[in-house]
Amino acid sequence: MNTLKNKIALITGGTGGMGAATAKRFKVEGAAVIVTGSSNASAEAARKELPDVEVIVSDAGDAASAKKIDRPC
Repeated sequence: MNTLKNKIALITGGTGGMGAATAKRFKVEGAAVIVTGSSNASAEAARKELPDVEVIVSDAGDAASAKKIDRPC
């Protein structure tokens, strides 16, 4: 459908559950997708499940960790 073509989606908690489902749908709709997860294990699992999605290990509840996602795309 490409309703999100030329858009960038950042999904915190996107390595599992509803976040991963949202990432998949946004990708189908044409978005460039970045997801975050709070552990290396969840990030690795997401990389396997979502190969065309950028995955960043970052805990959205931790200010220092959240700075990892504060960079240009």
